[in-house]
Order: sequence, then structure tokens, then C-alpha cells
Amino acid sequence: MKKILLLILFITVTSQADCFGQSAEEHFKRGTKKLELGDYKGAIKHFSKAIQKKSTYAEAYDSRAYVKGILEDYAGAVVDLSKVIELSPNDSEGYVKRGIVKTCSMMNMELLKIFRKQ
Repeated sequence: MKKILLLILFITVTSQADCFGQSAEEHFKRGTKKLELGDYKGAIKHFSKAIQKKSTYAEAYDSRAYVKGILEDYAGAVVDLSKVIELSPNDSEGYVKRGIVKTCSMMNMELLKIFRKQ
């Protein structure tokens, strides 16, 4: 009986992770660590893997949007923040962040126009 219970426990635990033992939450933690270290491409990679494993992971979309904003990929950040809003429509932060990113994008385009004229 003990062996059966241990087997059920083992199957339950391993089904929560992929073949490399990394769950969505583990990828999210790795992405956060990469972000803290300034490895933005590595952070995006792990946040994306977290999203692949758990498509409703609003916090991973939010964090990936943040990194995309740092990298000035404003369009990508807006897409991710729109997903955050879709997943958490009652959380005003997503709306505010998306507005900020859109404003940064517009300011960036205006600056480019000014520099091109010179």
C-alpha cells in the first residue's frame, strides 16, 4: 500500500514539471533572476517558457512586458500587457502600464522624427 501511495505522489509531483523538472513557476523564478542580473534576453526566454507551460500566468506576461519595455520593444510590451488585462480585467495596473508603454512608444517616434529632420 505504501508503494502505491508513493507512486501516486511521484506521478503527481512529476506531472507538475516538464521532463527537465522545471514548472512554470520555476521558469518564472529563473526569469526574475536573469532580470536582476541584467540578462534581458535570458529573462524573456524564461518568462516565455513559463507562459508556454501556463498560458494564464498573468505575472509572467507582466514581467516579460517589463523586460520588453527595457529593450524598447514597445509593441511587444503592449501585446503582453493586453494579455495581462485580458487575464485580470479588474486589476487597474495593467491598464496603467499599457498606457505608459504606449506613451513611451509615441514619444520615441516623435524623437526619431526630430532627429531625422536634422
